[in-house]
Amino acid sequence: MQLGLPVSESSQLVAPRHFMGPSGLAGRLELHPEHAAVRVQTLLPMSPGEFIGQEVDLLLAVQGELLTALGWYLGTSAEGLLQLDSMTWLDDPVEAAAALDLANGIGITVLRTLLLVDAPHATGPSTN
Repeated sequence: MQLGLPVSESSQLVAPRHFMGPSGLAGRLELHPEHAAVRVQTLLPMSPGEFIGQEVDLLLAVQGELLTALGWYLGTSAEGLLQLDSMTWLDDPVEAAAALDLANGIGITVLRTLLLVDAPHATGPSTN
């Protein structure tokens, strides 16, 4: 209900199914095997295989920062895409809904970091 989805359709939130989050990234919930808890997962539309050379260093630096500073893991999904995983099991629906929103925001920031690192700056010299 916290996500605006009827309870009868809640199975659509559980992995391996995914749904679109508020920023357009695919998300899903991993169910704890023994307790009434979930972990949030967000798929990023990039494959780890797209990175070469120094881009791999950046990917690993982002992964390390996410893990140590935020407690999120950047790895590979079953689909072969980058996946952002919460390291915390959540048993409160409000916290799970908030974590899904947070994961979408973090995911967009990660994408911008990985994609825009070599983009020309708007304030740079003009080549006209």
